[in-house]
Amino acid sequence: MDDASAAVGTLKRMPSASSGEYPMRELAQRMHLPNIRSSFDLVKALAGMVSDGKIVEKMTNLRIIIFPSLFVLGIWSTFYEILGKKVAPKVITSFHQDTGRTIVQVGKHAFKLEDKYAFEFYFWLVSAIGWGEVKKFEFDTEKTEGVWQIEYKGPLPKNAMNEIPFHNNLKGEIIAAGDEALHVPLEVKETKCMALGAPYCEFTWKRILAKDKELDSISKNFEEKKETGPVESPEPMTMKNDFKNMMNSLVMIQEGKVQQGNLQLAAKDTRSIVGLTYRASDFLGEGTVRAVLVRTGKIFAEDDAKRFNSTGKQLVEDYLKFMSVSGWGKFNIARMDENGGEVTCEHSAFAEEYPRGDKTVCHIVVGVLSALAERAFNRRYLIKEVDCLAKGDQKCKFEIKTTPK
Repeated sequence: MDDASAAVGTLKRMPSASSGEYPMRELAQRMHLPNIRSSFDLVKALAGMVSDGKIVEKMTNLRIIIFPSLFVLGIWSTFYEILGKKVAPKVITSFHQDTGRTIVQVGKHAFKLEDKYAFEFYFWLVSAIGWGEVKKFEFDTEKTEGVWQIEYKGPLPKNAMNEIPFHNNLKGEIIAAGDEALHVPLEVKETKCMALGAPYCEFTWKRILAKDKELDSISKNFEEKKETGPVESPEPMTMKNDFKNMMNSLVMIQEGKVQQGNLQLAAKDTRSIVGLTYRASDFLGEGTVRAVLVRTGKIFAEDDAKRFNSTGKQLVEDYLKFMSVSGWGKFNIARMDENGGEVTCEHSAFAEEYPRGDKTVCHIVVGVLSALAERAFNRRYLIKEVDCLAKGDQKCKFEIKTTPK
């Protein structure tokens, strides 16, 4: 942590990038971080659990969540399954723009980067948090054209649609990064994709004359309705040691890939996750989004829970502890047995920053709890979120009831 603190001090003293040229591969060195692995170590050192169930990146004050990479793959795959290969790519592209915008804002505010330097920061940080290794980066600032090649380290779909590229999430992030850093609209294409058998994913971009007004209105709508509440005082850090042990166990085993044991992990800011859920509900309807996210959470947890050897209530406790330490929120089992139960969550990563309304929004958690209860007690259950931070309740509450055998 001392080395990380020294590095942060150096970064804060850096002058604003206003002149001079440098290729992408030198960005980490310019920030006194010789490679992506050391970049990841710095990012990891800056993460702290300031209150139970919440991970906050100390320099930027962004709240983040850590999860197995298969979790994100499940969301994308379910969108493809329900919406089809024509609609799903457009939806995934638009719903990931908050991530690109947020990363550029970090480069601007934390590292004092401007214009093209803030834009390039996006591509560096994508590797530093475990999504892949940069193979090539070229950017013609006069024409506002460029190419980026990344050896994607995340999981690929088992049944990839061999007619279309798969990584529309990165496409959406690049579009937003260009808009936020360069103040110009970009046309972005994934010209090569590892899901289609290529050795790396390749993205090209160029300036276009007009932005998509529809997507702009959705983004503006989210910003207008999002309310920022008062900052709460940190709660007692009862999970501090568990969190520290978890962070110490994360290693970058190769450039751009982060693992905990045999489990590949990734990190994402919660604001982007909230934006995705909100935009999807506004665009596709509450019922469709609920079905997608519940199904995603259930399929994901059915497989992921196999990592735990426990059964019954202990399995649910073990898994919810993993979720709490990973920043999903502070989970507590009020009661639980084969006849059902009740689970609460404080500081839900899916609801705390969600615009207030009259709907529950922790659909992914509903799916996860459904899979956990079924695996724990070998029978089916009906899970319902009855209270939610997003509709003004003090905490999120989930009821678990049995269904007829």
